[in-house]
Amino acid sequence: MKIALAQMAAALGSLEQNLARHLEMARLAAAQGADLVIFPELSLTGYDVRERAAELALSAQSSALEPLVEASQEIDLLCGFIELGEDYRLFNSCAYFAGGAVRHVHRKVYLPTYGIFEEGRYFAAGDQVRSFDLWADESRLAKSSGSGRLRCGAIICEELWHPSVAYLLAQDGAQMLLAQVAAADKGERDGEGRAAGLTSWEALAAAAALSSGAFLALANRTGVEGALRFFGSSFVADPRGRVIGQALPYEEELRVCEIDFGEVRRTRVAMPLLRDERLELTARELGRIQRTRFGVE
Repeated sequence: MKIALAQMAAALGSLEQNLARHLEMARLAAAQGADLVIFPELSLTGYDVRERAAELALSAQSSALEPLVEASQEIDLLCGFIELGEDYRLFNSCAYFAGGAVRHVHRKVYLPTYGIFEEGRYFAAGDQVRSFDLWADESRLAKSSGSGRLRCGAIICEELWHPSVAYLLAQDGAQMLLAQVAAADKGERDGEGRAAGLTSWEALAAAAALSSGAFLALANRTGVEGALRFFGSSFVADPRGRVIGQALPYEEELRVCEIDFGEVRRTRVAMPLLRDERLELTARELGRIQRTRFGVE
């Protein structure tokens, strides 16, 4: 199948402008034969919204998102937005649109609140990590994956720095990890002329893909918000951690990558890390550590 990475510069605080850009890029991706288009973190609002978070928040079933629901009749979309929860809490979320409906919503569970990041001031943390079935072209996916379904898992930016998220998604059946990020570097470059910080993101993605035996598609944004300059360079890593397609740095681009899900099977047979994982050991030891750390009997 083909995955499109929609490396875009979101307009801060303009849902209408960003929605139009989503629809445009979705049409272009579909025209190139893509099955799924992945947008960056908070792609519908921009990242540094601060006190405007409440006014920009939408429920996952909001009529304002109906154009994306309609677009998902032609191509699956993973879009970032500020979600208004049932109890009026605000979440940094992503929604998976497919087949004319919202099929899955993930709420970011790790909110960076250090240095220049202040997400914990404006958002509530999610409390679930769940994989979901990919909707696109089930018959073809069944042939390529060797089963009747293909499961994916969403990761939002900071969560890739916490190995537990990719671990849980892989244990929940994910064969592909879809990472939305808003990675910035204030315009700095490393010694090779690449965006500063890109090496870290590639290393994190490679570790998550390799330990999970899964593909990892990462969509980063571009543009500038205050002191933040987002460096793009979106990429796809295969189950052995190798980058197999990458977008340009700092520029808007729609990057389409072809993925052979037979590689998941071949990698997991050759390196049966998921088979050998001992969930009962992990759960038991985490329980012990929790009791020790928090004094809970």
